[in-house]
Order: sequence, then C-alpha cells, then structure tokens
Amino acid sequence: MINTGVVVIGVSAGGFKALHTVLEPLPKDFSMPITVVQHQHRKADDYLVRSLNSKCLVEVKYPENGEIPKPGVAYVAPPDRHLRFADGPCFMLSDDERHNYSRPSIDLLFLSAAAVY
Repeated sequence: MINTGVVVIGVSAGGFKALHTVLEPLPKDFSMPITVVQHQHRKADDYLVRSLNSKCLVEVKYPENGEIPKPGVAYVAPPDRHLRFADGPCFMLSDDERHNYSRPSIDLLFLSAAAVY
C-alpha cells in the first residue's frame, strides 16, 4: 500500500450530526482511509457505527488491533479505547489512562497520525 495520507476526524459527544454530514457524501472508492474519534460514554453500544453504515457509501467499522488502514473505509475508535497509529502504518488500540479526561482521546489519534503520516 502506498502511504498517501489519512483523514483524521475528532468530534465531541455532540458531533453525531457533523459526522453524518462529512461522511455521507464520500464515494465508496474514496482514496484515503478515514479515522474518527468521537467522545462517547464508555458503555456505549455500536449505534454510531451502525447509523453511519446505514447512510454512508464508505464502510464504517471499528478497527482491529494491528489492522492496516484501507482507503474507502472509515474506522471509528471503539468506546473506552484509545485509537492510534503505529508504524507500518497500522492501528493500535489500548485502554491506557485517560488523556485530557478522555478515552478515546482525539489528541492521541491526531498526534500519532502526524507522526506516522
């Protein structure tokens, strides 16, 4: 895979509608992977992923630890797990301490994306 970049999105708990607004118009063959951290309750179910999948052409899913990001897929940080990029690039999920009172942390995703991409 050629490392052409990644789209990184962070929204707080009120960002549900904004995520739909940004992701719904994207074509199925969007040229980059998309990563999303939304602050949600630690016991939230998969409603966010299901809702986005029902309206978006790009696939929306939780990433697997060690998974290599693919273009045209939107990866959403699971509730109560940090989502970061590791070298490769591949995803790294963790339940490390909260960062700025949050897990998942938007900051940690952005910092790791900047370092890897």
